Order: sequence, then C-alpha cells, then structure tokens
Amino acid sequence: MNRNTDDLIESILKRQNKDGGWAYNRGASLQGAASWTEPTLYAALVLKASSADRSAIVRAMQWIGGRQQHDGGFSPYESVEQSTWVTSLVLLFSPEDFGAQCYQAALDWVLRQTGQEASWIYRLRLRMTSQSDRNGITGWPWFPGTVSWVSPTSTAIVGLRRAQLYTSSRQGEIANRIEEGKRFLISHTCQDGGWNHGSEKSLGYAADSYPETTGAALLALRGVPREPLSASIERAKKLAATCSFSEGVSWLRMGLAAHGEALPAQPASGKARNLRDECLEVLSERVTEGAVQL
Repeated sequence: MNRNTDDLIESILKRQNKDGGWAYNRGASLQGAASWTEPTLYAALVLKASSADRSAIVRAMQWIGGRQQHDGGFSPYESVEQSTWVTSLVLLFSPEDFGAQCYQAALDWVLRQTGQEASWIYRLRLRMTSQSDRNGITGWPWFPGTVSWVSPTSTAIVGLRRAQLYTSSRQGEIANRIEEGKRFLISHTCQDGGWNHGSEKSLGYAADSYPETTGAALLALRGVPREPLSASIERAKKLAATCSFSEGVSWLRMGLAAHGEALPAQPASGKARNLRDECLEVLSERVTEGAVQL
C-alpha cells in the first residue's frame, strides 16, 4: 500500500467523535460530524486488527451497541429506528465485544432476513410477467421487506461465516443460510463473470459488473471450488487493472485473496472518497497479509 498503513490508522483514530463513533467525512477538520454505524463498524474493525488504543475501541463498542433496536438488528444512524443490513457487520466482531445477548439477537435478526422474492406473491408476479423467479432462491436485502441485492448478501454471508466461530448451536441453520446466499450470488453472475448490484441484464442487454460488488461477492464465495469461478476471478483481475477508486480496489484485493490470488499494493491513484474507504484499504492490507480473515 503506497499510503502508509500506520499513518492511515492514526488518521482514522484521530477522527473518532467524542460520542465514540465516526462520520463518513474524511477531513480531520470535519471531526464532530454526526456518527454513522457503517463507518464506525469498519473503523472499529481496523482498530481491533491493530495495536490501537483500547479505550477508543471500548467507546466505539458502546456507541455501536446503542444502535441496536428492539428486534435485535442495528440501525444505520442514531435517529433512525429501523434495523438494516449493517447488522451483518456486527457479526464480524465477537460476542465479548457487545455481550452475548446482544450478539445473539443480531445473529437472529440476520438469519430472519430474506428478500421479498421469497414471498409467493412476488414469485407469482414474476411468472405472470414471464420473468424467472430462480425457484425462490433468496439473498439479503438492504432493508427488511425489499428484494435481495449482491452487496448485502455478500456482507451477510461473511458475517454469518464469522458467527459460526462463536456459536455452538444452530450451526446447521447458519450453514444452510450461507449456502442459499451463495446460490443467490452464483445465480446473479453477470455475463462477463463479475457482479453488479443484482441485475445481470439491463434493458434486455447484458449488464456490466462493478469492481466493489465483484470483489465482495468473491469474498463471500470463499470455499467454492475454483473451477466454477474461473471466469469471475479473471474478471476481477481485469477490473483491478483499471479501477481508479479505493473502495473497488480494496474489495477486489480481499475477494481475490479469498481464492489464493494476490493483487499489488493499493495504487497511488486509488481515491478514498470517505473514511469507510480508508478503513477498507487497511482491512484489505490485513486480509492479504493473512492477519485478518473475513
């Protein structure tokens, strides 16, 4: 990574808000902007994977814990009361970080979520309009009650895979849900081998894949035999060669690393648009080093 990892970690640490969370904004002068759950979770993962100040991690855990809703899920922002996909990121931590009861409630919430395409009404509507329903294969939505998409499905699979390390019961249920999510991803592969947000076709034509979604899907498909994914791995390499933004390169590095492929260090031209992107840069470095497994 051309940008020094230690400098990035120090920069991330300095931008922690007084409430324990982090904002999306990058600039140090914007410290104090409202904290959001997603960047706070990624920042906390970075700090836990480094020798950062323990007190900063504790304050982050406390802030994140305050976002848990009555249904067990987590909201994306302090004033929002609806649980969303960010709950899957909570599963990347351990029960000790939030407390066993809190962690179990988050796991229950993730396991309950299915895309709207799982409902018989939605499947009937597809059949009436001559669209494929893929036999009810479902992933995860961004928000409850909506259709599944590639990114939240990938995040949920990675989170559940981590949760398997901490859960002695419900192993079969978790494993079955992970496998269904993988089938969803494979069934939504674009013609070029990669993935976009969820549609393989647009206006009747083959849709192009995106760097960040292709990388995330490959990460989620860790453990799938290489042969069925050969076209996807090659597509990821091609995307990495031309990708000009940090988020895309980071996800591609992690996705390829999950299948034994290494990318060069983060290119200097890769632009981090916000703090989340900077956190992903550090995590991708740690993943490719083998220091962190997602």
